[in-house]
Amino acid sequence: MKAAAAVAEILKREGVEFLIGYPVNPVIEAAAQADIRTIIVRQERTGLHMADAVSRLSSGRRIGVFAMQHGPGAENSFGGVAQAYGESVPIIVLAAGYPRRLTNLPPYFNAFLNYRNITKWAEQVTCADAIPDALRRAFTQAAQAVASLTRSRLHPKTLSVVSRCERDVIIGGAHGQPYLFGRSVALGVGERFLRGAVERQPVRFGQGGKRARKIKMNGEAGAVLKGLRELS
Repeated sequence: MKAAAAVAEILKREGVEFLIGYPVNPVIEAAAQADIRTIIVRQERTGLHMADAVSRLSSGRRIGVFAMQHGPGAENSFGGVAQAYGESVPIIVLAAGYPRRLTNLPPYFNAFLNYRNITKWAEQVTCADAIPDALRRAFTQAAQAVASLTRSRLHPKTLSVVSRCERDVIIGGAHGQPYLFGRSVALGVGERFLRGAVERQPVRFGQGGKRARKIKMNGEAGAVLKGLRELS
């Protein structure tokens, strides 16, 4: 399986229904082939605002995903990512990258280096085999923030994929090892946390708890969650 197709498959498994993008990024075509609706915008910042709205309106139940081209596309996206960071909105940004021989050379705009200060998490992928783990980390951190398992605020996550890495073949398919759903894993940790924490000490819910108010949690964890008093 090609790396771009693996990215699309993982997005689909994470529940992403549509991908907002600005060409050219191989992930956009791969997402369309995987039956993920692709929404093409005429300006990068507009696309980021749309991804921002997806996360806001769903209280984080759905994470907005935006993909753009390398260089000028990543530069034009900077303001939109910075605004999402300032307003604590969880989105995932898939930035295309330059070829390996040019990726860290000036004057080429390196999304990984420049986005580190306006995202909660930024990672550069230089080989196809690293893509599943990198995307797992991105979705897991987004879910943890929404479930208020961390004390940090919600912020964007950026994954930069080096050019031609999207076309590399992942030996053994996209999931040589089972791909654990990032959001499911994080919410499972949340349930275990809630079951044991109340008996030991008070639990404080801040902005993340408010955003997670619509997440349905069944069983013991759901009962515990309903019994908690929100502290400001």
